[in-house]
Amino acid sequence: MRKRSSFNSLRSGVISSAAKQSRTKQRIAKRGGTVYILTNDKYSVLYTGVTSDLIVRIQQHRSGYYNESFTSQYHVYKLVYYKLFSTIGYAIIEEKRIKGGSRAKKIALINALNPEWLDLWNEIEKW
Repeated sequence: MRKRSSFNSLRSGVISSAAKQSRTKQRIAKRGGTVYILTNDKYSVLYTGVTSDLIVRIQQHRSGYYNESFTSQYHVYKLVYYKLFSTIGYAIIEEKRIKGGSRAKKIALINALNPEWLDLWNEIEKW
């Protein structure tokens, strides 16, 4: 028990504020990699992607920057899942694993972290 409580106090000292956490997420998202899943308004389409800069990539999806892309054609703009990785290599491995899974597995993954399927853009745009 004692080791656990000292670990928790050390951990709370390392991550001392929401601002510091936000900077860490932003740094990982820009230098590492992020796997993300987008959907449309009817939740009928799921798109899995990987990027080294989540904010810029989601802005590209939302603005229709690549107007011939899958996400533009099917209006897939709602960010429902993302996971940060320390390197783009790890993110690519996870993206391949997710893409290789069934739709049911993707839905379970989303439900585990975002059961209401809220658009997480509002969360990440504040980074």
